[in-house]
Formats: sequence, C-alpha cells, structure tokens
Amino acid sequence: MLSFLGYDETLHHKEKFTYIITFIANFVVVAFLLFYIIFIQSITVVAFTSLCFLAQLSALFSLKYKHFYTGKLLMLVGFFIQEIALIFWLFPETSNLNYFLFIIAPITFFIYDLKERRDRLTVLIANAMAGILLLLNELYPPTNPLIHISDHLITIFTLMTVGTTIGSITIVYYFYSRTLDRFHDELHTLAHTDSLTNISNRRVLFDEGNTLFEACKKHGQHFTLLLFDIDHFKQVNDNYGHPAGDQILADMVQLATENIRHYDIFARYGGEEFAMILKDTTQNNCHVIPNKLLDMVRNQSFILGDGQQVKITVSIGVTNFNPRYKNFDEMVKQCDNALYEAKEGGRDRVVVTD
Repeated sequence: MLSFLGYDETLHHKEKFTYIITFIANFVVVAFLLFYIIFIQSITVVAFTSLCFLAQLSALFSLKYKHFYTGKLLMLVGFFIQEIALIFWLFPETSNLNYFLFIIAPITFFIYDLKERRDRLTVLIANAMAGILLLLNELYPPTNPLIHISDHLITIFTLMTVGTTIGSITIVYYFYSRTLDRFHDELHTLAHTDSLTNISNRRVLFDEGNTLFEACKKHGQHFTLLLFDIDHFKQVNDNYGHPAGDQILADMVQLATENIRHYDIFARYGGEEFAMILKDTTQNNCHVIPNKLLDMVRNQSFILGDGQQVKITVSIGVTNFNPRYKNFDEMVKQCDNALYEAKEGGRDRVVVTD
C-alpha cells in the first residue's frame, strides 16, 4: 500500500515517518468512523469524522506526489478537526480525550525537519495550539454535549481510544527504534570501514593491534604484522587514470580477502598501502601468507572496465610480535622499515624483520 503511494527506502527518515504516521492516522480514523456508524448512529459525528478522514487521505496522496510539507499540514488539520469536534462540541463530558492532545508533540517532532524555518514554526504553532486547547478544556470544560451516549458506549469508546493511542505510539516508536539501529550500524561502518575497498580502516588496525599486542604480551601468544603496498602505483594512475587505479585497488583487496583466514585483520593503511594482522602465527610459519600473497598478486591479471589487462606487484614488510617492543606502534614502525627495505631492494619481494 505505502509503495503504491510513493514510499521507498531511498526517502529521508523524516519522510518515511510522515508516510507511516499518516497511514496509521488513516487507519485509526476509519476504526472510529466504523464505531460511530455502528454504535453512535449520528450523522453529525459521522460527517465530522469523514471530514477528518478526507484530510488524512489527502495527506497520503500529497505524499505520493512528494508534497511532504502539504501532507504534514493536512495530517495535523485532520487531528485537530477530530479532537476539537469530539472534545468541545459533540460529547465533551464523556469523551475523556484530554490526553489525546499530547500525541501532537511526539508526532510533530518525528515528521518535521527542525532545520527548516517553516517546519520549526509549524511545530511551535501546532504544539502551542494543542497546549491551549488542553488548558481551555481543563479550565472551562464544556458541559452541554450535542450527543448523549450510554455508559456502555463510553467504556467501549474509551478502550478504543486508549488502544489505538498505545498501538499507534508503539508502532511509531518501533520504526523509530529500527531507524536508530540502522543509523548506528551505518555510523559504525563509516567509522571502521574503508569506503573504497570495504575492508577495515587504519583506526580498526590500531585498535585491534593494540588489543592483540597487550593480550600476546600478557599470555605469551604470538602474531605477525604485514605492511604492503603496490609497486609503482603512481604509474598505474598516470597511465590508466585514477578510476582505473581505484578499481585495481578494490580488485586486489578482493583477491587478497578470498585467500586469507577469516579471523585475520585486513585493513587499508593509507593510499595504496595495506596491513594485515595474522593471528596465532609463529616465527617458523609467518612467511607463508606473505609469500602466497606476493605470488598471487604477481600472477593475477587485473582487467579494467575497457578490457585492458594490467599486471602489478607488491612489496611486503613483515614483523613478528616480540615482547621487547613497547607497544603496537613500535611494531608498526619496525614493519614499515621492513617494507622500506623491500622497496629499496628491488620491490616485488618480502622482507621479514624481528
């Protein structure tokens, strides 16, 4: 239903909430309209509720054509029509609707963008009106209802009001909670993932590296650090363009990811330089993965978008954990020196240092 009215996942979260709340409002009004038709049987009540329903329905169709501000205004108009009519005119003594006005505040903050001046003004005006109406009803309660209903119907009406209010708020907060969770996941991904290659970034490398370093120092375990970068990568960018260079970086990372253990840490160190933390290694087997990586990249043909094939090589520096290092940063410096030796020694090679 919502997708027919233009709802999709690309919308801003405020626009999504506008759809959801307007749809809920239509459902609630229809429920009350049926109640009035079946039990109250008053043309006046049905007419006002129908008017409210038309305002809510118009709000939905405004959203379909992306007129979000108009849709939000129509939705608020629908709420106020129903509340004012029920509380002050139709059956004021028995409606028990005072608390219903409080829903204006959470709804307006869910759907209005407070960065926009007109939205801020609308929020202030709507909530001020709700507060004034609530205060007037408390200070000068109307005592001459147009419609008299039995105690039994008052009970049903009150239960419906409470049920729809609690249900509506629950649904809205459920979607709100889901949105917050998704935002949290997205922020976590942005903070910890390199956007080009989708592997961990430098921050994760040092966070995980420092934690692992302290654990190995305390429990006598071992790990290996690799730093490697693509040889003559500037020439790749100059010859084929930066988009091609980015593609090669991403493809090289994909190739490496498919051939390392899932529990090892693979991160982009910066530019065309990458790092790996190999857990549970020893000085005897620490050279296995670096040499495998060296051969794998050397023998791979990287195909560009236009079909051209590019061959690249990498230089790798390797450092094993040693308790003599003061911290992980010192280990990184030692590994960087090993990488420098590999590049100075002719590139396309592995240099191991302890």
